[in-house]
Amino acid sequence: MSSTRLSLRARAALTAVVLTAVCAVATAYATSREFAVDAGGLPRIVIDRGDIIKKLYAHQFDTLNAEMTAYEKKAESDPRYEMQAMVAFGAFSSSQSNIAELTKQWCKAQPHSYAAHLARAEALSSMAATWRGIETIDNTPASHIRQMELYYADAVHEEDLALASDPKLSIAHALKIKAARVAGGDDEAESAQGEALNRVPASFAVREQIIYALRPRWGGARAAMAKFAEEAQEYSAENPSNRFLLAWLPLDQGDDFADNHQWYEAISYYNQALKVGGEYWTTYRRLANAYIEITNYKEALRAALRANQLYPQNSEVLRMLAIASSSDDRPEACVLWSSQYLRFELPDPLIFQIAQQSAQELKAQGKSNW
Repeated sequence: MSSTRLSLRARAALTAVVLTAVCAVATAYATSREFAVDAGGLPRIVIDRGDIIKKLYAHQFDTLNAEMTAYEKKAESDPRYEMQAMVAFGAFSSSQSNIAELTKQWCKAQPHSYAAHLARAEALSSMAATWRGIETIDNTPASHIRQMELYYADAVHEEDLALASDPKLSIAHALKIKAARVAGGDDEAESAQGEALNRVPASFAVREQIIYALRPRWGGARAAMAKFAEEAQEYSAENPSNRFLLAWLPLDQGDDFADNHQWYEAISYYNQALKVGGEYWTTYRRLANAYIEITNYKEALRAALRANQLYPQNSEVLRMLAIASSSDDRPEACVLWSSQYLRFELPDPLIFQIAQQSAQELKAQGKSNW
């Protein structure tokens, strides 16, 4: 499909179309009972990312602060709820600069709120990743690398401000580890990891970032990954999410095959990751992408829907749901998932195009709401 420039008129038309269908289609998908409602004893996540961002746009900073602080405090008192906090603060991770700007306004309005600073750190980290892109370092313009570094530096500043208020903010520690891996040096990474493990040893958010940094593609080794994942099981009773770390060895092996477009081999390793690491949303996300690549859209939808249950409204998963729905001749679902994706991310020509095509298909079928 071609990547055409989006017109404001077309975008507005699609938005109007979307709003008429979201409620009905969302109900059908949100109430799916094909899978268990939780993963390995973790509480079911029912956070609505759209509601969080709506409050941000409305400058409801007092409400946001109370809600986000409650998620964090619950996670600190019972680490089984850490994934809830990760999803809640992850709502601010977006390629849209206006979301980053709104978090800046929140910080200005509430300079002593660690929730505000952590939300801004999430937004800035996402902006950094957007500038970095997915190309190799050699194929990424130096200006983009510089912008990435500036955004990560600003993110670390916000993380430090948040940690000054609450040193047990596992998500802030995790973001610092990520920034050190991507834009820092070995000393920064070692320092960030050591401090995080000392403060919040049972944190999955922290350990997920550490094991990612141990991957061979980041200068680590699979033996070190396996050792770290096994040692983390000491904390799995306290925080069951740590079981997911066992998935990373086969995930890393599967990713090597995926990088070479050997999708069936990748799928085999991703299924192995499910067996050893349990219901990890990242594993389902990898599976969904691989199934899209081999045009098995029904399996792609199964995997992406499960990923969306485990980590609701992640932008990458929403994008895959839109693509798989379009390709599996599910126009209403395509419009729904596309609209959700476009609420949180910069306009994507492919997603916009398939959403328009799906809306036109529904109109041609005589569905009056389209």
